Amino acid sequence: MTIKNCYIYIAIIISGVFLPETSLAQISFSRTPKSDFDTLLVRVESGGSVSFRINSMNKYNEGVEYNDWSRIAVYFIDEDDEFRTWNLQYKATTLNIIGDSGIDLYLDLDYLTIEAKDGGGGNDLSGYVQPEKELDSEFQTLIENAPQGNFSDNKIIITYRFGKGGNILLGEPPGYYVVDIVFEVTAN
Repeated sequence: MTIKNCYIYIAIIISGVFLPETSLAQISFSRTPKSDFDTLLVRVESGGSVSFRINSMNKYNEGVEYNDWSRIAVYFIDEDDEFRTWNLQYKATTLNIIGDSGIDLYLDLDYLTIEAKDGGGGNDLSGYVQPEKELDSEFQTLIENAPQGNFSDNKIIITYRFGKGGNILLGEPPGYYVVDIVFEVTAN
């Protein structure tokens, strides 16, 4: 049983360092309608959008981080099997972060990383959280084999990093870039 629940749209504008415009990346979550079953649901509780402003030498060199930006909750209860678990995964829907001036302008997906951590619900998810992951066109697991519970039990905090670590933005062409990301929760 799978729900492809949260679609994230990211738009990134990288402006010239000396230009006064600000750069913007928009991440927005959308909630899908209830499916035929009620036992596996995800909801965004806060932080459904984030703006990456890349408009200074410091941000070109060091990137931008939004620590503990989004809070999501997972509801999964299987009344027939109390030992079933769930995973939270994500992936890009394209092979690159695509620029607006055609096929020759793009950024590698690994400029964006996502990290999950326990959000303080009734279930301590710390032991199920996987290390920070780079954006990829294949599913990456953020939470693995987590226990069943309701929205109050399974809370997750998401941190976003763009152009951090070894992937500095200096030297990348200015432009407007977009990528869609799908978060998926699956039952094991």
